[in-house]
Amino acid sequence: MSSTLSLFHFQVVKLLIKQIEQATFITKILIQYSMNTTILIVDDEEDILDLMEYTLSSEGYDVITCIDTSNVKSILDEEEISLMLMDRNLPGVEGSMFIEKLRSDGYNQPVIYVSAKDMSEDIVEGFERGGDDYITKPFNINELKARVKALIRRTSKTQDVI
Repeated sequence: MSSTLSLFHFQVVKLLIKQIEQATFITKILIQYSMNTTILIVDDEEDILDLMEYTLSSEGYDVITCIDTSNVKSILDEEEISLMLMDRNLPGVEGSMFIEKLRSDGYNQPVIYVSAKDMSEDIVEGFERGGDDYITKPFNINELKARVKALIRRTSKTQDVI
């Protein structure tokens, strides 16, 4: 009887250890993808801005939005931005020209252009002016999420947490 009880206790302890290991693994993943992961979205189309903000917030990212570039530098100076989503058709300044200027001023945050400019020349120009990826409007929301996740994973300071 006591050996049966001991075996039962051993199996319970073994099961608890496995659950603790799984919880630790999940915690590490959550920390990797949520800690200091702030995305700055710049787009003058408020419905698209709201859609991207809602979607990325639902994925666990902190999101800051701007309808123009007037506050972008101050946000970059005050916040730890992991990624920028940048429209190219903005009032007052073309998005890729703004990113090119940011790059020349020493700002190196990854950038994904989200733009209606869908000609091959426009996309190449976006990369040449400092973009890291390019999504054309209208876009598939699942593709946006996948590209955001991939670029953050490649450029994150918290890589190899697991």
